Amino acid sequence: MNCGMAVQEKLSKLAAMSSDSNRSANQWRSRFRGRSHQEAHANASQTPAKIPHLPGVCRDSARLIDDAGDLAEMLEHLRESGSFAFDTEFIGEMTYTPHLCLIQVATATRIALIDPLSSLDLGGFWQLICDEAIEKIVHAGLQDVEPAARLLGKSPQNVWDTQIAAGFMRLAYPVSLSKLVDQLLGVRLPKGLTFSNWDNRPLSSMQLRYGADDVRYLPAVRAAQFEALHSAGTLGWMRSECAEAVRMERFVFDANQELSRFRGATGLEKKPLAVLRQLIRWRSAEAQQRDLPVRALLRDEWMMEMARKQPKTIEQLGRVHGIARPVLQDDGDAILAAIALGLSEDGSDLPQLEVIEETPASRFTADSLFGLVQSLGAAVGIDPALLINRQQVSVLAQHLEEPDAAAVPLMRGWRLEAVGRHLLEILKRKRTCQLGWERGGLFLQS
Repeated sequence: MNCGMAVQEKLSKLAAMSSDSNRSANQWRSRFRGRSHQEAHANASQTPAKIPHLPGVCRDSARLIDDAGDLAEMLEHLRESGSFAFDTEFIGEMTYTPHLCLIQVATATRIALIDPLSSLDLGGFWQLICDEAIEKIVHAGLQDVEPAARLLGKSPQNVWDTQIAAGFMRLAYPVSLSKLVDQLLGVRLPKGLTFSNWDNRPLSSMQLRYGADDVRYLPAVRAAQFEALHSAGTLGWMRSECAEAVRMERFVFDANQELSRFRGATGLEKKPLAVLRQLIRWRSAEAQQRDLPVRALLRDEWMMEMARKQPKTIEQLGRVHGIARPVLQDDGDAILAAIALGLSEDGSDLPQLEVIEETPASRFTADSLFGLVQSLGAAVGIDPALLINRQQVSVLAQHLEEPDAAAVPLMRGWRLEAVGRHLLEILKRKRTCQLGWERGGLFLQS
């Protein structure tokens, strides 16, 4: 067998392996969702847990809304209430844009499940999400509010994220909804149905109950959090972080941001980095057009090898380890065009991907700095995970004399006010830090 035939045979085997692997993963997800869905219907006859009598908790059964008139009436109720809880159920692993299957809403007096699969016009609902006059209560709600930004081109407004709020009140961040509801309200939520077939109709009574309980307790959780945050003086910081979490930039594709998060990109020189950025742009646009997950179209490891080797022909592209034959046949020319475009750029607008090589001594310094920031955060009642991560600490340790606020969020906004200024004063020896221990937590001694 000659070399060319051997290469082609190997490519065919790799393509088949890749196709089989994707098919196997999809089949596993489908079977998993199917079992969960069957369990939801099988358990429909079980008696659901009683809903406790608590202020702000609606005890009514959820109403399923699939009629335009009922939707209009519910939207008017939400608008008049001035504040409502909100959650969604979607299936996201098989498409570029998550497939929205259910919208749950609740106030202290009413609870409803809106069916997006019933051809309802949801424009009015998404307008509410972007209405600054109306508060939306969510839990880890970035994906829940994303359709409003995508469909209206406007950022969500006045969002109270209970997961973020928990991090400002001496509770762990991130925290699950079930643990937060148990901690603040003493209520045990039923086991979730996250992998259920939410796009199947009719929904079982267990699915309806689970969907309802995802929002039922949020108004009461928000009320408890407001009292705690107001008393601690951290309410303004929390609101700032919630607003930051849903700013419009979070929902807009940015090739430079994607590049900065791409694993291995920091080790690339300018030309390979420019090629990788063009591949990222092409993959995102093409996956969106086909409504496919980006990595189902082109894997990260293929793109890294393309960026390094910079193939100029289909034959050279075919030597990329593991690349599937259908990709070469269907998209080879477009991929080569993206690579050529990257090679033609001068790279002057590429983001600065700083690689910090830590020596044993500098790593010890950074670890010490990290410990200090964590202690200061805990002392003022903020989970350190909201303040800074280890990579940002490394950047900060390299620029202690003139900290870069653009690179280190701790040096700007509420983080600077809450912890950053204390850190700078300690580092400049303008003050010392005395910590005490009280009621299971650190506090700053004056």
